[in-house]
Amino acid sequence: VLGIVLRKAEETAQLAGELRESNKELESFSYSVSHDLRAPLRHIAGYTELLTELEGPQLSERGKRFLLNITEAARFAGVLVDNLLSFSQMGRAALHLSDVDLGALVASIREEMRPDYDNRQVEWHVEPMPVVVADAAFIHMVLRNLISNALKYTGRRDVAVIEMGAHQDTDETVIFIRDNGVGFDMQYANKLFGV
Repeated sequence: VLGIVLRKAEETAQLAGELRESNKELESFSYSVSHDLRAPLRHIAGYTELLTELEGPQLSERGKRFLLNITEAARFAGVLVDNLLSFSQMGRAALHLSDVDLGALVASIREEMRPDYDNRQVEWHVEPMPVVVADAAFIHMVLRNLISNALKYTGRRDVAVIEMGAHQDTDETVIFIRDNGVGFDMQYANKLFGV
């Protein structure tokens, strides 16, 4: 019995080592792909902008619409690549925990994103936010993405309403962001929030 237990422990240790190695390779691959895709996407966006400036007045409305679609697609692909790059870096970096004032962080993100909503009517309802122990860079990335989504998906509302707050559970701080945007059907929540 002892021999079987030892053999199983060795197999488990070997599998854990192989899994760590696979994860490293996957992170490295994600980083390489996302890094290498940035340059061609910038070229597409840049040349589309030049074409619009130089030839825009001669183009038909249909041609202008096509160029706008190319610009938007390149911009969106760039965001996806940036997110992939951030995701790959998350696995490579150690967490640097410190006190993070969520209220100040949310205020700075709102200010940083002001050009995205300055010409819109947005009602912000931000409750007092606590100071938490977290990695400041990663919590900034998460909150910025959530606020960006709230602004994006309320884009068709005359008045966007975005609520933010936090409450303390027994062993964790729960941060929430709500908006009056398009929402989604809860039956697909498991698909929407998978990697």
